[in-house]
This record gives sequence, structure tokens and C-alpha cells, in this order.
Amino acid sequence: MSFRNNKNLNIVILLAIVTLFSFLPLFNSTFYRMDDIYFDMLRIESTKDALIQGIFPLKIAPHYLNNYGYGIGFFYCPLFIYPAAFLKIIGFSTVTSFKLFLVGCGFAATASMYFAAYKITAKKYFALIATILYTTSHYKIIDTIYRGAIGETLVFIFLPFAILGVHEMLYGDGKKWSYLAIGMSGIFLSHVLASLLLAIYLVISYLIRIKLLWHEKYRILNSLKAIGVTLLLSAFYWIPMFEQMFHSRFSLNTSIANINSRGFELASLFDTKMVNQTIDTPYSVGFILISIGLFAWIYRIKLSAFMKTSLILGYCFFFLTLKSFFWTLILPILPFFNQIQFPWRFNMLATPLLALGGAAILYQLFFQERTVQTKHFALTAIILGVFGYVGFYTFQFPYQREMITFDEHYFDKPNLHSAIGAGEYLPKGTSKRMFLNRGVVFKHDGNILLVDRVTKKKNNLSFDYFLNMKEQKIDVPLVYYYGYRYKIIQEDGTESKSYPVSESNDHTVQINTKSTHSGTISIDYVPTLLTKIAYGITFTTLVGISFFYVKTKKFPRK
Repeated sequence: MSFRNNKNLNIVILLAIVTLFSFLPLFNSTFYRMDDIYFDMLRIESTKDALIQGIFPLKIAPHYLNNYGYGIGFFYCPLFIYPAAFLKIIGFSTVTSFKLFLVGCGFAATASMYFAAYKITAKKYFALIATILYTTSHYKIIDTIYRGAIGETLVFIFLPFAILGVHEMLYGDGKKWSYLAIGMSGIFLSHVLASLLLAIYLVISYLIRIKLLWHEKYRILNSLKAIGVTLLLSAFYWIPMFEQMFHSRFSLNTSIANINSRGFELASLFDTKMVNQTIDTPYSVGFILISIGLFAWIYRIKLSAFMKTSLILGYCFFFLTLKSFFWTLILPILPFFNQIQFPWRFNMLATPLLALGGAAILYQLFFQERTVQTKHFALTAIILGVFGYVGFYTFQFPYQREMITFDEHYFDKPNLHSAIGAGEYLPKGTSKRMFLNRGVVFKHDGNILLVDRVTKKKNNLSFDYFLNMKEQKIDVPLVYYYGYRYKIIQEDGTESKSYPVSESNDHTVQINTKSTHSGTISIDYVPTLLTKIAYGITFTTLVGISFFYVKTKKFPRK
């Protein structure tokens, strides 16, 4: 977007105001509890520590679980957390870094929706309406300032790209597959469960257009290109993750017994109090986005095939957030849906789809072939309407939670149970409580072994040992993750080759003293060959994409 005319500058200013308004409760000096606050602050804190200590990219956060280490980086990609970590490094508090990061994500989501909506229609007023509806949508605001869910907040940046990609592949010329690749890559690297939801949306969208795809198979080929590039770009993340899962078993079970039990009643759209309500009450898509679609039926508005499909799918995904017979029928057949945990996560898809469909309706009603004055009046009415709904309804929920005081040294506290969430990324059969209660001890044959000069730096642990017998196994106070290796330095300074560690019965790191009965053991996490190859794949892909982009810009096809 060029700023050479006042109209574009006015759009930027207007959207900036709308975005800042959507974060209004966050600017309060009082800090209210959020669902994922401690876990997501851990991600920022651990990424900051890793950068300071020269650990890049972060795979194992070394100082958590009383220095046992936590492999959060294998399963929750830290790529997009680095800006928040940088804010912490330059002096901002953890809370301020967290808030600034959320606001930054909000501006990025606003920009991406405007870009996508304008690319779809080439109409600035349509793009404005869609972006305003999206930015002030109830679920998006709740997800950000009520839940404090960094992963899902990041997803809102990339969803518009994914939807734009679907439009280009299935309703456009079928050639601009890069948008789909950007959307899929960003969502996968932000939140794995959101990738499952996106896959559902993509499968349904492609099945709807199966007749077109049958006759124009190049669209399928270009879609496969987008998938291939996504896998290559994200190789640095998913290859090490699957390597860990191949060598060890982890908890990773986010499933609940019945996802339908977490659905909400339609009447909760009008609930105004959280007192004596379930935790799922505020997680609806919001009354505004649901109600706009009724105008299409009342006024017999004709929508384009893409907008009609977006509106219908938006309502379908909203329906999946409700307690309904559908889940009763489908869960016995497809129990993997329970992995989603909360049915209201489908609102991540419903929100942008209903925003686009709703914008198409409002555009035809109040903006198409209207005078400038009428357009400005209608736009003002829309803004005041959504501001009123958000201000009087959405914003009340954060203030109904208890205030918390966050200590800057919170994560330095020993035996901290709340910092790593449920501990999903620990070896299966263990728990965070198990490691915290175990204490920092070394074991030999099940008995506590006394060692000297124990030092921990980054992910390196070293200690001196003495045993009466050779060839003995020592259990070390590190959570086992594949990739740890150790060396033995004998008393005369002779250093052994590097050996892979084993996994003890307690799922800690276990080493073998080989033929030495005394010396120094040095253990460190070393990226495996497969992990290094994965880094190389991603780097090569980025270089290739950059080269191709520069080449096409410099020498465009005629």
C-alpha cells in the first residue's frame, strides 16, 4: 500500500485506531489472570535465556524443572517468540514484553486481513469492513487478552493468507500458490492443533470444488507445490520433533474424554456474567459476526461463490462449537477430534470466514454504488456498532478475573509446578511433579551417588565421580531427550570420544563410565545429524525462494 495519497494514510490510521481499541484492557496497569499466561511467559523467558546463553535455535530450555531441562523447543516452535524475547533482553519487564508482543501480533493480523481482503476483491471499502470485523471480533479479542494464548494469537496473522490461498487456488487463476504456502507454514509453526483445523478447512474447500479440480488439474499440482514448500520451510521444526518421538515416547496427549462436553449453549452468546458459569462461556464467535449473515437472507443478497462458501463454512464451524448431536454421532467414528480439546477452537476458522462473508453483505447493502458521504456514514456506523458491542460486552470478561502480581523472578523459584503447563513434553510415564520432587541427585544402581564439582552451563552438565568398580551406569539429573552426548575426561587429562547417552528407568539421562572408575563426565545436547540436515533443508529453501523472488522481480516474464 502506497502512502503517496491521503486516502491510504487515512486507512492506516483508521485501522491502527481499531487495532489499539481491541487491546484496550491490556493497557491497564492492573494485570488480570489469563488461561495460558504462565506457560506462554515461560516460552518468552526460556527463549530469552537461550539467546543470552548462545543457544540457538532453542530445543531444550536448560533451567526449568530445577535444572533438569525441558524440551519445549522440540514440540512448540520458538521462531515467532524471538521478538518478545528480544524485548525482554533490551530491558522490558516480562509482563510488558508479553503485552507488547500481543499488540504487535494484533497489528500484524490487521495488516494480513486487509491485504487478503483487498487481494480477493480489489475493493478498499470491502477490505476495510472485513478487517474491522476481524480485528474487533469477539473470539479473536478473547483469545488474545482473556486467554493470553500466544500460539492462537499468532495463528490469526496467517489465517488470512491461508484463506487468500484457497481463493487463489480454487476461485482465482490457480497460479498464486505462494499465499497458501505462507499461510500453512505460519500456522504450523505457530500452533500444531490449529494446523489440524486448517487441514479440515482445506479438505472441505477442495472437495467443494472437486469438479473444477478434475477439469483443471494444474490447480492440484500448484496446491501440492504449496504443501511441498511448507514442509521444506518448516523442516527445521517437524523433523527434529518426529525424531524425538521416534526415539522416545512423550505424554503429548491433549485429548479429553468427550469434546462435546466442552461445547457451549447457544444462549451463552448473551451471557454477561462469568459467575457460576463454565469456563467456556466467553469463547463464542460473537453476536455481530453471527447476525450479519441474516441480512443476506432477508434482502436476498447474491454473493460470489467464494463469499457464499466462506459464509456457509463460517456458520458450519460455529455450529461445531456448540453442544450438539453431531459430536455424539461423529466421535465414535473419528475419536481423534477429541485431541482438539475445546470445540470453540473452531472459532479460529469461523471468525475470518464470517468476517469476509459479513463484509461482502455489508458492502452490497451500504457501499456498492453509493456516494462518498453515504460510504463514510455507513463506515462510521459500523465502527461505532462494533466498538459498542466490544466495549460493553467483550471487554467485561477480563475484568471478571482476579488480579495477579507477577514477580520478575517467578521462573527462578525452585519446585515451580505452574511454569510448564501440564508437562506434555515430558517422557511418557513421568510428570513435572516427579522430577521436582526427585531433587538434583545422581544415582548409581538405584542409590544416591555423591559427586563433586557439579556445574551446569547452557545444556552442559559436568561433574567429577569416583566408583570402586569400572563399567558402571550413572543416572544424571537431566530429563532424557534424544541428542544428549557425553565425554569422559580421565584424571590425566585424556578425553574420550563422544558417546550417546541412554534413557534410565526414571526417564533421566543415563551414562556408562566405560572402563574408568574416576574422572570428569561432561554431558551436552548436540543437534543430531538428522537435525542438522533439517536446518540445511530449511536454509536452502529460504535461499532458493529468495533467489527466485529476486530473479522474477528483476526479470519479469513478458
